[in-house]
Order: sequence, then structure tokens, then C-alpha cells
Amino acid sequence: MYKNALIVLMLFSVLFFSSCQKSEGTSENASPPTLTVGMMSAVDAAPFYVALEKGYFKDAGIDVELMLFTNGQNRQ
Repeated sequence: MYKNALIVLMLFSVLFFSSCQKSEGTSENASPPTLTVGMMSAVDAAPFYVALEKGYFKDAGIDVELMLFTNGQNRQ
């Protein structure tokens, strides 16, 4: 009984892990995802500007769009 349960468990484990493979689809022609970032113009936004200036987002394959807000009511 224990041996049969172990075999069934191993079979389900193999089936589960084989279904978790990365697909081999071609994404050469796919456009990078666009991320719109909304922020207020303040000192705490400096890391974002540095990353945008140095091209870190493009290196990661992300197209980032900046949306500036002047106050909290303009966010919506």
C-alpha cells in the first residue's frame, strides 16, 4: 500500500514539475511592456530620474512613461 502511494505521489510530482516549464515561444518581435509611473515632483523621485537617465529601464526591457502631478487631487 505504501509503495503504491509513493509511486502515485512521484507520478503526480513529475507531471506537476513538467508543466511548470518555461515556454520556448519567440518574443523577438514583441514590444516591451509600457509602465506609466505617476509621481509628484519632489526629492524622493530622484532615484527614478537617475534610473531613467542612465537607461536602466531600457536595459531591463521596460518602456517607462512619466506622469507628473502637482497635487494630490490631480492624481485621479
